[in-house]
Amino acid sequence: MDEPPHFNELCRQVGCVVLQAQLIESTLALYLATSLRLEKSEAIAQVQAALESANKQPIGALMKNIRKQFPLPLDLDDRIWNLKDERNWLVHRLHRENESAIYSPDEAESVFRRIAALAQETIAVLTELDRLGDSLMTKYGFDLEEVQKRAERELKEKTANKAKQRIANTSADLRRYTATLHNMGFSEGASRHAEL
Repeated sequence: MDEPPHFNELCRQVGCVVLQAQLIESTLALYLATSLRLEKSEAIAQVQAALESANKQPIGALMKNIRKQFPLPLDLDDRIWNLKDERNWLVHRLHRENESAIYSPDEAESVFRRIAALAQETIAVLTELDRLGDSLMTKYGFDLEEVQKRAERELKEKTANKAKQRIANTSADLRRYTATLHNMGFSEGASRHAEL
């Protein structure tokens, strides 16, 4: 059976929103760790351990921790819980509750609208969490421009390190391939590949 014409787009949008939900979880984990460091003056090692632990928690567990220790503004708290419910619908119940949407483009329209609303609200909540983090940093005397520059540097380094790792992996693969060619008696081709 062929896939319906809208199926790939539906999968793309579901994937994007699931990834956005993960960004919310990561941001909440950072908020929790940052609050521990700034509000409670926890030691760096304790904060790092708390961040590692928080990064393994789903959004509901994170929100319960945050409610206990560093409550968010009530409106934002409610919006995040609503996002959690919508994300759960998307991940766990979309097919069961909207089975015909998978097969019928007309039936999928309401699902596409709901996913679009979820994506829009997720971006709005991420923006609000960013403001909250900026406010917390400013409260404790951090220069937001310097924090942003440092974050950009670290991201650039992380990206560069991943690129170096990919190159190293590719080089190792090429060396294995060259050795295999050589062992199979294709020494001319192996020599050419070894030069690359």
